[in-house]
Amino acid sequence: MFPSPFRAGSADVFWIVGVGTHVRHATTVLPGARPGGYWVPTVCEQWIRWPFDTVSDRTPESKRITERCPTCTETAEDRDWSGSDWDF
Repeated sequence: MFPSPFRAGSADVFWIVGVGTHVRHATTVLPGARPGGYWVPTVCEQWIRWPFDTVSDRTPESKRITERCPTCTETAEDRDWSGSDWDF
């Protein structure tokens, strides 16, 4: 899901599992906008390392992680942001 120009005042977030973490954090940085290993800010004001791409014939390890950061969840809900899980 990409940010829609028709949703004024609202932004989409992407739920990412950073390198070395075991919970999804929300970020407004578009997937593919940064290389793997790059530090990106999250909605809860933490910094996570952008995940590296998974080899094409494998399933990303982050696919099984469903737990979301409670602070990111609360902020996204308060601001009425839509979002989607993104696995590399």
